[in-house]
Amino acid sequence: MNLLKKLFGAIFGLFGAIAKLFGLGKKSEFYIELDDNRAAPAAPPTPTKATEPAPTSEPAAAPQPAQAVAAAPTPVAPAPAEPTPTPVPYTRFTRRRPGANMAAFLNMARQVRPST
Repeated sequence: MNLLKKLFGAIFGLFGAIAKLFGLGKKSEFYIELDDNRAAPAAPPTPTKATEPAPTSEPAAAPQPAQAVAAAPTPVAPAPAEPTPTPVPYTRFTRRRPGANMAAFLNMARQVRPST
């Protein structure tokens, strides 16, 4: 059943692609036709003159802030700590694999006599 579905799907897909090449298929919803721009001549650009900014009055002289008291000397940055090596993983025990415990199945398999 699945084989027939794939076979007929491929055949009808091929027919659909050929039909689209000849313009016989369903038109796309997003098909856009471009407008003809020759119908409306472009208006000549109008020259624009930049406006001059209005003169501003000079701001009143602001009082000078009091000079800062002598700045304290910057503290010396401490030396970086010695990097500690990453611990070596203990690999004696491995990660347990997920799944059922197979011990009962293996015992049963040992008891079964092989067919000849």
